[in-house]
Amino acid sequence: MNRPGEQRQPTGDAAGIGSLRNVHPGQRAFVIGNGPSLTVADLEMLRNEITFASNKIYLAFGDTSWRPTYYTVCDHLVAHHNAEMISMPHGTALFPSTLREFGCSFENGFWYEERFENKFVSQLSESDIAEARLFFSHDACQGIHGGYTVIYHQLQLAYHMGITQVYLIGIDFSFSVPTTTASDNRFQSQVYSRPIVCQGEVNHFHKDYRKPGETWSVPRLDLQQRAFLTALAEFEENGGALINVSRKTALRGVPRATLEAALNRNENELAHVGAQQRRPKPSGISNLNKGGRHDSTATCLNTHK
Repeated sequence: MNRPGEQRQPTGDAAGIGSLRNVHPGQRAFVIGNGPSLTVADLEMLRNEITFASNKIYLAFGDTSWRPTYYTVCDHLVAHHNAEMISMPHGTALFPSTLREFGCSFENGFWYEERFENKFVSQLSESDIAEARLFFSHDACQGIHGGYTVIYHQLQLAYHMGITQVYLIGIDFSFSVPTTTASDNRFQSQVYSRPIVCQGEVNHFHKDYRKPGETWSVPRLDLQQRAFLTALAEFEENGGALINVSRKTALRGVPRATLEAALNRNENELAHVGAQQRRPKPSGISNLNKGGRHDSTATCLNTHK
């Protein structure tokens, strides 16, 4: 029996996600972060789009008729504190199998296995982190690589579905981090066993997103930055695009556009973004990723779980 937060090898019980392989070929999607810049008005504009949302996005549901197409949680502390709400129907659930340990479940969705090869990035020097290219899965049947943010899971899942153009929204990429820490011996991983303690919500779109006293893991924006740039390279190198349409953002290196241009398919603005995207590939230790893409054509069982 694994302790919560313990890393383990894929068990092969997530094969049902294979039924989503290329389900949206050549289509676009919006991946929604939960930053303060996200508004209900923006969500309303996305009602007819393929959308990926995560964590406590359900706090917006009382104010909008919009619902996500796909819903993901991967953080163990989020799962531990909110298992009942996470298990409510919020769209097609896409969960790593470790969430079973926290009582998370769904009526409509799929389990997948999380892979941990990207743990190496946290052990690099600051200069090497700045050049790193993470492992990125092209085939969710072979697992999804962690990337220090749930958004990285969703970008790989979108790729698995055949989506070629992804827009990011609500990615403010800025956190006010409290100094109070806690100790939680239920978790083996230090990420979860030494969490920080919320002292008042300022980091998300809803005032009650995280209650005072609720524990959360320290955000590693340096590692998340590399994850986003890895995803950008993966989509670009395979004829796709990753564009940040967040109203406010500190994320560097990902081309920017407005949400209105994306929704209205403003060719002039998006053409300018496309010109921005033509850049040299990351260098340094990025070649490590050549062994990290999982493109296996192994048969996946089409099972709901």
